[in-house]
Amino acid sequence: MDNPFEIIEKRLDNIESILTEINKKLETKAITKKQEDKLLTIEEVTSYLSLAKSSIYGKVQRRAIPCIKSGKRLYFKKSEIDEWLNKRRRKTSDELRIEAEEYCKNKT
Repeated sequence: MDNPFEIIEKRLDNIESILTEINKKLETKAITKKQEDKLLTIEEVTSYLSLAKSSIYGKVQRRAIPCIKSGKRLYFKKSEIDEWLNKRRRKTSDELRIEAEEYCKNKT
């Protein structure tokens, strides 16, 4: 018969390794979240979007792109820029066909 203290020690070691793994995953998520919430300058946004500064300024003036204005400086949250880009995604022909079929199905 196994020593009950050895069994307890093995189970505690197992629990400890699981908790360590969970902690690593949480730290990774926190780092990713910080990167998404990072504030970008106008130069960084122009590089990220491959657009000219004048295009970005035009979009800011028309309120077409989300930004933060502090005095004369502009800042952009990376997560908001990513979300803004995703909203402008064009649907594929297959996606449009499926959407149309579902619409027609629900209409009848």
